[in-house]
Amino acid sequence: MSNLRFTLKSAEGGDEAVNAADFASFLSSLLACLSALEDETRVQAPVEYKVVGLEVGSAVIEIRPVSSGDLDRSAERVARTFEEGFAALENDEIRSTPFSRRTKARFLQLAKPLRRSTRAIEFRGTSQTVTLSRREPLRDLPRPKTIALSRGSMKGDVDAMNVHSKPVFYLYPRSGPTRVRCTFGPELLDQLREAIKRSTTVFGLMEYEAENAFPVRVLVERVEVNPPDDQLPALISLWGAAPHLTGSQSTREYLDGLRDE
Repeated sequence: MSNLRFTLKSAEGGDEAVNAADFASFLSSLLACLSALEDETRVQAPVEYKVVGLEVGSAVIEIRPVSSGDLDRSAERVARTFEEGFAALENDEIRSTPFSRRTKARFLQLAKPLRRSTRAIEFRGTSQTVTLSRREPLRDLPRPKTIALSRGSMKGDVDAMNVHSKPVFYLYPRSGPTRVRCTFGPELLDQLREAIKRSTTVFGLMEYEAENAFPVRVLVERVEVNPPDDQLPALISLWGAAPHLTGSQSTREYLDGLRDE
């Protein structure tokens, strides 16, 4: 099983202790980054992160991802993808990776302690050791440009709803983007409560960014909760449902006519 080992080094060097706020900030950013990678890699089982090493008097922590639901396959995928992303971060190439903008931002947050009193962050993975050090600041992500607005619909699972200040929830499609941010008006609140954790189709104004074929935000105007998959008719149940559909034609003649049209 792959372990993720991190060492934060003080800016003063030597045996000087690392600032506790830096260490706490890094650990919080790390867990947020790993959570984003779970969405990014579409894990099949929940992943937990066990602390298997914590050295006394030093800012060293070793974490083991575990996913007992699928014999650690999801955990291995997250660990491997994290190692690739951290290497890209060290080379200041995180912007050119295929990760979503959200995941790229999470990786950039890992370097935040370097702006304060931390001199270096060393990561040791399965195949390499990578060190982020104080140097030229890593480039921020460019502000995305909206290239299109259009009305449409999108299907996915509704989750992570927040009704404070500006009501928002996230739609998790079965294919395409990892998740899509959806804003809505108070008149839809009761319908969305019914939709939590269920397959739902949202309708509204969709916002697209440059070089992205899928919407990144939806201003929701209407929602429809979809029936569970086990309530959908099986293909075999449609057999004989329209016995006179082809009229006097054979099935082949009828299909050939549709193709010609």
